[in-house]
Amino acid sequence: MLFAINCILFDKGSRKVRDAERMFVIPLSYGDRVSEKVFLKDLLNNFDRDALIGCIILVNNNVYNLSTILALNFEKGVAVFEEWILKNYPAKSKDMRLTFEDYFYHVSNRGFNVFTLLDEDSVDRFFTEEANNMFLFHGENRMNEILPQVDKILMKSTIFLSHSSVDKPKVDEVYAYLHSKGIRAWYDKFEIDVGDSITDKINDGLENSKVGLIFLSKNFLNSKTGWTKSEMNYFFTKKMREKEKKFFVVNLDLAHDELPPLLQDYKYLDFQSVDFFLALYTSLKKMGF
Repeated sequence: MLFAINCILFDKGSRKVRDAERMFVIPLSYGDRVSEKVFLKDLLNNFDRDALIGCIILVNNNVYNLSTILALNFEKGVAVFEEWILKNYPAKSKDMRLTFEDYFYHVSNRGFNVFTLLDEDSVDRFFTEEANNMFLFHGENRMNEILPQVDKILMKSTIFLSHSSVDKPKVDEVYAYLHSKGIRAWYDKFEIDVGDSITDKINDGLENSKVGLIFLSKNFLNSKTGWTKSEMNYFFTKKMREKEKKFFVVNLDLAHDELPPLLQDYKYLDFQSVDFFLALYTSLKKMGF
């Protein structure tokens, strides 16, 4: 369904289109289109039809290239508009380098749905979270309610593998086992890429993990980086505050009296035990994994 708009806007040979200083093209968000309503209403309330003779929305519903474009045609007041948008919506002003010519081909070939904004009611009519005649797909928030992103669902069920880097061969075994059982684990080996902030990534992993698996060892306790003890303290503190089991201890090579004093009272999983993996799996299943 296409709404009629000023045909002069599409007349490539007209003075209006050639006069680039009177035409502005600004990309808008398709998925978060509801957030654009404040800007659009402010625009319509600040520039009357004598100055702003065309306020056109072009919607590309190609699922592989969803996009929304605002095309503005000014008869006068161009300098006032440029000053206004730079002051109030500087991020939008940076997009005004685009021209309508960039989109004319798609519009003329009906690659876009097109409609005119006349007032606040017309903004409310089409800029909704729900799909409508112009936007054939729901907004991002509504779509995520219907079909939550897989990563968002799984993130809160993640097991954080806290370990010394020297012990990675043993942690690799545990990670592989958990993965084979369909249990997702946060393992820095796969979560932190070159160029990432290690601090930010670990903080995210800790915050979004349901439980910590702490691989205690001589290497863990003697780590020079301080990361291992900080991670252990995080889970211990969470348990104390929330009164829920927030971590399991996997003892790799420590005698009982070598364990940190505050952890000696907790039953741990012995990595050297023949039934270690079964015990680990059973413990995690009891927690809902």
